[in-house]
Amino acid sequence: MIRFPDFDGGFARSLEWGRPALDEALGSDAAREVLESAKRHYDRLRPGVPALKTMGGRVNLAAAVIVLPVYLALLERVDRDKALLLAARFNEDFLLAFMNKKAAFFVRLAAKSRFAVRAAIRLLAFTDNRADDPNGWMYELLPAGKGHLADLNVKRCGAHKYLSENGAPELTRAAICTLDDLFAARFMPSGTSLTRTQYQSEGAPFCDFRYILG
Repeated sequence: MIRFPDFDGGFARSLEWGRPALDEALGSDAAREVLESAKRHYDRLRPGVPALKTMGGRVNLAAAVIVLPVYLALLERVDRDKALLLAARFNEDFLLAFMNKKAAFFVRLAAKSRFAVRAAIRLLAFTDNRADDPNGWMYELLPAGKGHLADLNVKRCGAHKYLSENGAPELTRAAICTLDDLFAARFMPSGTSLTRTQYQSEGAPFCDFRYILG
């Protein structure tokens, strides 16, 4: 039985959907070599991916599992700053393609509903808030402030833990946190923006997610 999300299938799709950014930056031949190297890194890393207990945790972890091999392959060819930039573009292109090509219409529609988004965040904070899953996420759901869609603190980030354990903590802020901003701007109710004043990936005790309505 394939457990959702299918990391192997997601990685294979990411190589297709994220490649245009690499083609543009590196040229098609170099991009092809980077992706071939990324496949080797993925095969090496895949056995060590933690088996999280919740679907929400696995969905969140997928972005880190997918982008880490690409980042490591990029480091073989370009400096760290450029590798971080290209890894972020790769992940963003993958998210946009997934939402536009694979996500069901009703999922995209629900993401535009304030009621549905609030309900989804409450559900996530309840079902995925697992103290017994040390590789996953922990949340603190807060009363929404005035003019806010939702407020929560992320007290443990499984993506940052995974990337740190694999020697790439810098990738969290550059290519994972940016996906949250992109999702809020593109797929949440019109005018929504995500603000944070602190990040675990920069040493803070938690990330303060505040979804602001426009």
